[in-house]
Amino acid sequence: MISLARFTVCAWAGWGSGENNCDARELPHLLRRRVTALGRNALCLACSLPELEKARYVFSSRHGEFSRTLSILENIAESQELSPAGFSLSVHHALISLLSIENNNNKGHIAVAGGDESFCCGLIEALACLAEKPEEPVLYIHCDEPLPRDYALFNGQEDSSIVIALFLRTKGGEGFSVQAVDGVDEGDQNKEKTSMAFSFLQFLKGKELEVNYYSQNRCWHWKRYGMG
Repeated sequence: MISLARFTVCAWAGWGSGENNCDARELPHLLRRRVTALGRNALCLACSLPELEKARYVFSSRHGEFSRTLSILENIAESQELSPAGFSLSVHHALISLLSIENNNNKGHIAVAGGDESFCCGLIEALACLAEKPEEPVLYIHCDEPLPRDYALFNGQEDSSIVIALFLRTKGGEGFSVQAVDGVDEGDQNKEKTSMAFSFLQFLKGKELEVNYYSQNRCWHWKRYGMG
């Protein structure tokens, strides 16, 4: 069980499949040319939020920029030379590292992967950062995209691309909480049709006060408290 953790969303941005891509022209050229389409959308949304130079960064993704990883694997299989730049950008924290360099941010950053619970695992990590230094805001970014056809078996609920960027503080915005309770029956566990991140984005956009999301053997409970 994960105890109730409260937090405040002071600003946020979200993007999903079916929406127009973010305008990459808003990104500095160095960032724009070094990342994939998913990475550009993630960085565009992050750069639309305030005070990036003051925040700690937390990034989460189940598979990261898998198109880059796949290209490296294909080159290895064909005994082709690997691109040093492509290889260096294939690590899980590459996107968040580029963002911190661009914003001259030395607060530190963390990259998280937690299977189909990656979104909430990253959120809990971001809230731990807030608890450690309540005076310091946290930028939390989550992004994922569907795997190619040959790997689709491992998609789980990640059947569409999604990016969420949250600017978190302990107060000064809309209040939320997250809690996880272990032990759910199989019927609940199998009823989710969308990814955890997509469900949270819909909750963020909507007006519901409480939502449950069932994942593995846990029930994640999100609650809205209003402005505070």
